[in-house]
Amino acid sequence: MAETITLPELPDLTISLAVKNDRLSCEIRSIETGVVMYGASWNVAPPEPEPEPGPAPEPEPELPEV
Repeated sequence: MAETITLPELPDLTISLAVKNDRLSCEIRSIETGVVMYGASWNVAPPEPEPEPGPAPEPEPELPEV
């Protein structure tokens, strides 16, 4: 999914937003030169679930004194 817009306040630039493979990317590009003036991407995947805690370890048996 991608979207590119041009704002009336910034007629010489395009702003592109895209989501692909759990990444959101943003790019601001000059229409006149085609040069990317700003670009960034972020991971938007849901966080990994925390693993379930396992059973508590058995206490070690006490050894008799000799």
